[in-house]
Amino acid sequence: MKKSREYANKLLDQLIELDKQTTAAYYEMGRILYVIKTSKLYEVLGYESLTHLIEEELSFTASTAHNYRNVYQQFVRLNYHRTEALSMMDKFGLKHMAQVLPKLKTKIGVRAMKNRVDEIDEKQLTIWMPKKDYEEVAKALTSVGGMRDEAGRWKNSSEAILEIARIINKHNGKLKAVA
Repeated sequence: MKKSREYANKLLDQLIELDKQTTAAYYEMGRILYVIKTSKLYEVLGYESLTHLIEEELSFTASTAHNYRNVYQQFVRLNYHRTEALSMMDKFGLKHMAQVLPKLKTKIGVRAMKNRVDEIDEKQLTIWMPKKDYEEVAKALTSVGGMRDEAGRWKNSSEAILEIARIINKHNGKLKAVA
């Protein structure tokens, strides 16, 4: 395999193009999921809910599907054209769009969107852990009032985590872990 700059640039160009196709696919999946949900077409297909259809037929989770659908729906609500939406998703990512768009009252430009995304990144903490450990954390969050939305995401995880910290601090770290 040749290690030339030309070859490396060609591969990078291919990756950039595939990344754009992925963004377009997220947007289109959101559109399709929106239609299936609002028209209750999952019932026509023999499923009792969109979540059941997703779990049986698709490779992504209900939470991911909710993000696709919600981002599409928010772009439409704010009157972004498809090309504008894809450009914003390319620049800032699906995850950021899922967090910023629902809070907007009107369509904003790229600079304003960047400011909103930067604010999120400054305030947010993301924790990655193995599924086994996550199940223990989920159990603890539920025990202190943690709740999930229809897509399975935690609605009030910050408050639940703070409550766990208060309990630990109240007992001066003398709690025993229970598995």
